[in-house]
Amino acid sequence: MDKQILFRCSKLGALMTEPKLVKDKEAGNLSQTAKSFVEEVWEQTEYNYSEPVVTDEMMKGSLCEQDAMALVQEVCNDGIFREKFKGGRLQNDFIIGSPDIVIAENRTKIVEDTKCSFTLGTFRNAELTTLYEWQLRGYMWLTGATKARLRFCLVDTPDEILTSLKMKFYYKFSCNEENKDYIKISEQLEHNHKSSQWLTAEQRLKTFEVEHDESKIELLKSKILKAREYYQTIKL
Repeated sequence: MDKQILFRCSKLGALMTEPKLVKDKEAGNLSQTAKSFVEEVWEQTEYNYSEPVVTDEMMKGSLCEQDAMALVQEVCNDGIFREKFKGGRLQNDFIIGSPDIVIAENRTKIVEDTKCSFTLGTFRNAELTTLYEWQLRGYMWLTGATKARLRFCLVDTPDEILTSLKMKFYYKFSCNEENKDYIKISEQLEHNHKSSQWLTAEQRLKTFEVEHDESKIELLKSKILKAREYYQTIKL
């Protein structure tokens, strides 16, 4: 029997990437990207092996969850109270995950997921990627929601991250705080990462919506069954 591995909602997009060959697409086979992802799951599950990655962007996302929800609350001003989902990790026979926010609107359950953009550029170019779409579809499946919203928020970068960014240039300029170029760069970084001082709340929120589609869930199930089959073939 195939091992009943559960896949995280945040990674479903990797599993759902299309293979390059038409015949593989028609057969519903896994792409190389999907296979690589399943191999990572295998390493983690069988040997508790993973390679930690922590970037400034990830740290901002973690530290600014409440700021992002506050921005959504301010801009929407819809009388709906938003707070971090307290239901813990949800799971079914295929996937596992924990949404950011679950709200009720007009008797409809809606999932909201917030992403904290790191810079003006990443916010401007933010879009509903395949990775994000499938993450939301997973959350809708787990919660029974019929709609999901992806909220990109441009909130101020925490001072501890901003200080770290400045320090990289501090060392480049031989630890000389009085260097004119270092001072100029530090001032520019301060301006860049305190966007609430020069953009309105409305300008700093971007929203994408996704509707539940049962046919896509069936497609996801079939991919997960393929992934479990591939999982069984992996060896050192």
